[in-house]
Amino acid sequence: MTTWGPSKKRSTPKKSGSAASGSAKKSNKSSSNKASSKTSSRSKAAGSVRDATPPEGELTDGGSALRVAVGGREHEFIGMGLIGLAIVLGLAVYLDLAGPLGRGIETLMGWLVGYGRYAFPIVLLSVGVAFVRRGRTSSPIQLAIGWSIVSLSALGLLQVFFGPDKISDGADEVVDAGGYIGALVGAPLEALLAPAGAAVVLMAVLLGGALLITRTSIRTFAQNTGGFLAAIGGPLHRAARSGISNISTLNSDREAAPTDERPATALYDVAGEASALAGGSALYDFAAEGDDLSDGAAPKRRRTPKVSTGSQPGPVSPDGTNVGAWLLPPMTFLDRPGEQKIDRKAVEARGVMLQESLASHGVDTTLLGMTVGPTVTRYELELGPGVKVARVTSLQKDIAYAMAAVDVRILAPIPGRSAIGVEVPNHQRQLVALGDLLTSPEAAKATNPLEVAVGKDIAGKAVFLDLATTPHMLIAGATGAGKSSGINCIITSLLMRTTPDDVRLILIDPKQVEMGQYARLPHLLTQPVTNPKKAANALGWAVKEMERRYDVLSELGYRDISGYNKAFAKGQIQPPLGSTVEYEHMPYIVVVVDELNDLMMVAARDVEESITRIAQKARAVGIHLIVAT
Repeated sequence: MTTWGPSKKRSTPKKSGSAASGSAKKSNKSSSNKASSKTSSRSKAAGSVRDATPPEGELTDGGSALRVAVGGREHEFIGMGLIGLAIVLGLAVYLDLAGPLGRGIETLMGWLVGYGRYAFPIVLLSVGVAFVRRGRTSSPIQLAIGWSIVSLSALGLLQVFFGPDKISDGADEVVDAGGYIGALVGAPLEALLAPAGAAVVLMAVLLGGALLITRTSIRTFAQNTGGFLAAIGGPLHRAARSGISNISTLNSDREAAPTDERPATALYDVAGEASALAGGSALYDFAAEGDDLSDGAAPKRRRTPKVSTGSQPGPVSPDGTNVGAWLLPPMTFLDRPGEQKIDRKAVEARGVMLQESLASHGVDTTLLGMTVGPTVTRYELELGPGVKVARVTSLQKDIAYAMAAVDVRILAPIPGRSAIGVEVPNHQRQLVALGDLLTSPEAAKATNPLEVAVGKDIAGKAVFLDLATTPHMLIAGATGAGKSSGINCIITSLLMRTTPDDVRLILIDPKQVEMGQYARLPHLLTQPVTNPKKAANALGWAVKEMERRYDVLSELGYRDISGYNKAFAKGQIQPPLGSTVEYEHMPYIVVVVDELNDLMMVAARDVEESITRIAQKARAVGIHLIVAT
């Protein structure tokens, strides 16, 4: 049959058909005889001889006409029939309004399914509705099997919980449980596994039938169940905790002494509760206070909020341990592709190609070694006797041509070695993941709060940059070059390794889509600023905070924020006698500005002045700029 379809469109079957029918070829009669011979030849090619095709053709045409009349909505008619039957059974079972026939059906169902007769109309109605609504996408066989499994399991459970020990104990007891069908299902299991084991097996089978009906996987069911329990258990847990706290407060004999300790709070509040920082700088939306900042008046606030006189939080710990009063997020939040395989044969082959290219230009070299990095490979070459280094550097373009590379970099010589290095881009670049950088040995050595991961070097080692010594950063590049990705990596490095006691952030995002995900973090001094006009206010606030910190350092005789914080942690900073001024730990402040060119077009004067002042003076007081343009 599969080869016949394409052959009908060609002229060759006509000849073969005439050859297959000898009477048609020899007699060469009318066209009607040719048609009959063609029909007979097709029947032979199909492998079946049909002597009475007209009756079958009439039946087929009638079935096709019926399907055309139904219009592919057979499932709707089946569903309506099941719904009608469910209504009739409901009248018979619930209301006794179906007459003698209904009473007979109700009695028969009682014998067969017992208490299940009260659920049978509902099940039938559900199946009918499913056929009407989802008949095109659901398999009727799958629905039938699923509901059969659920029904038999439920009847078996009725037998286990309410049925008699033996079927022969009485028909009334059987009817009051799962009926004779339930007894046939549950009684054997109960005899083999005892009631508890039979109940567990039947519940598992019932769950499987329900998953089959709903076309839901076990994993999805477990996730939905877990989410439902978490949604219920979360409010109950908070209410119970609040109630216990209130009870302990009422039972206390005296009022709790006022304390200045910061609460131990999770860095990421997944339950959606607002995180409030006790101590630290006063938080307010300074970006919206344009009127106060534009005319030079500082917002009214006490000079230094009251803070704990205890020790400063310990050094940064990248393994997710408790640091100070905050819990750092675990590194498992970040993807770690791990070590990627290197094709050593391909690398060595390119090294030989490099030697041959230099030899073709009269430069004798010896390949000493290769260092494979994420994006480039450095080939270390020792020059032959009498070969000048300048001879190799002059061949940079020729080497790039021979290696089929966009460009090559020649390090001549390698510091501390009698060799030159030729860095060639890799054909396949390796993925540098932030998770690998923050869990590297170099990350464990980086204890300064402002050290951020920026990538890997030629040897594949993680590279960290200390913003405290930079002290500011400018990220520039063409559209799509990865400026925003670099900013996100820097911000994530700060969030994963530091607490709000050490680092605070001001995020300015005119594009409105790059930094919105950081809105709920406790590190922020204000919500991410998306309005370019309000960005000038945020930068103006940073300038005023810089001046305030310089006043404090000048008053106490410290040169920078590092010395001040060390003295504060040791308890060496005390207010003068009789003074109400209280000093605080100064966190670093990192101001991140994305799309500087957009800000310059809207508020060039205010933005330029604030950025210039921060860039010139703010390093000593711990305020640093990261600007992308």
